[in-house]
Amino acid sequence: MQFVPADRISLLIFLIINAVVLGCVLYSVRKSKNIKLGILLWAFAFSLISLSGILDKKPFPILPLMMFAMIFGVILFIHSKVGRQLSVSLSVFQLIAFQSFRFPLELVLHRWSNEGVIPETMTWTGRNFDIISGLFALIVLPWVSRSKPLAWTFNIIGLMLLINVCRVAILSSPLPFSWHTNPPLLLAMHFPYNLILPICVSGALAGHIILTHKLSSGLVIIF
Repeated sequence: MQFVPADRISLLIFLIINAVVLGCVLYSVRKSKNIKLGILLWAFAFSLISLSGILDKKPFPILPLMMFAMIFGVILFIHSKVGRQLSVSLSVFQLIAFQSFRFPLELVLHRWSNEGVIPETMTWTGRNFDIISGLFALIVLPWVSRSKPLAWTFNIIGLMLLINVCRVAILSSPLPFSWHTNPPLLLAMHFPYNLILPICVSGALAGHIILTHKLSSGLVIIF
């Protein structure tokens, strides 16, 4: 399957977004060297699969399994001692501010759609509306520390949009049950584009689960 590389500027912006997201995650777990190492190995493992070329030969069932592994890995992290501590140490403001990275990421994906790197289904002109999550995070940020209902509203909407992203990504990929888009979604098969899954998607999912735990427990720390 032929893959159209992105232009250098948009790819650089994509890498900067990933570096910021990864940096935020590593800083939040800075007191645990084992967790930091595990997160880096996590991203490396996904990259190794992409670099091996096995996804080109067998996208099914490996690609769906990678998605399930991503979800399982995030759940394991959230339920670790360090993960549970994050719902106490991080504020609602910080957790929602973190999710704002989804706005520039969606702008990059929109540009890639115009360039033929990814299918149109993966942007807001198709079936991916995750740009709303990033914009919503920026809009509500000044008030979420004082309004628990507003924080819950953001969390639910953002999580549902993230689930939709995963659904659209799977159905846009070259799989037997896909939509057979032109071009198909091949980001997971090529480094460094594949980082969107172990860093951006994993980070957004972890952030939502941590925020859910925090709002459920009533431990609202402003800053």
